[in-house]
Amino acid sequence: DVSMLDTAFVLMGSIVTDVMTAGAKPKAHGNTYASIPTNAAFDTKDGTLYIAAMQEHHVKNLCESLGRSDLCSDARYGTHDLRSANAAELRKELQSAFKTRAAAEWEEVLNEAGVPAMRVRTIPEAVAESYLASRGLFHVFKDVPGVNGNVTVPLVPFKLSACEARATRPPPTLGADTDEVLHSLGYSAQDVARLRERAIV
Repeated sequence: DVSMLDTAFVLMGSIVTDVMTAGAKPKAHGNTYASIPTNAAFDTKDGTLYIAAMQEHHVKNLCESLGRSDLCSDARYGTHDLRSANAAELRKELQSAFKTRAAAEWEEVLNEAGVPAMRVRTIPEAVAESYLASRGLFHVFKDVPGVNGNVTVPLVPFKLSACEARATRPPPTLGADTDEVLHSLGYSAQDVARLRERAIV
C-alpha cells in the first residue's frame, strides 16, 4: 500500500520536520511547465491553484469550466503543440480567469468537471490534514535531548501487510555519530583523537 501523498511528505522530510518541530513557514517557489501551459500553478482570488490538464478532454473541460470555451476554438490553442508554442499567451488568458474566484472554489468546480486541480496548501496546512493522521505517517519522539521538547518526523510512505514501520530513535544531534562513522571507515581511536586535536572533526 503506497500513498502518493505520504511519498510527497517523505521526499520533503527535512522541511516537514522543520515545520512540525520548529514551526517553520517555508515559502513557495512557484511552478510552471513550459511545454504544457495547462499543467501549472495559477494565482486565484485568494491563493494558488495547481491544475494538471494534460489531456485534450481535460483542456476542453478546463476552458468550459472557466467560462472560456472560446479558447478551445482559438487557432492558437487548438492542439498540444500550438498551446506549447503559445504558452505565454494562453497562461495570461487562464490567469485572468482564475483571478475571479477563490482557490477552494476552483478546486471544487474543476474536480467536478474531471479536471485534476487542487488548492496549494502550505506545509503547515498540509500536515494538519486529517487524512495524514489516519495514515499514521508521523512519529513523535517525546522530550528529545538538545531540543527541549518533542520532535515529529515522517515515517515511510508505504504500508506492509506483515509489519509496521517504526522509528526507534530521534535524529541524532550534530556530531553524535562522528566516532562511530569514522571507526566504520577504518580510523582507530587514536586517529580520531588526533583529528579532534586538530579541530578537523
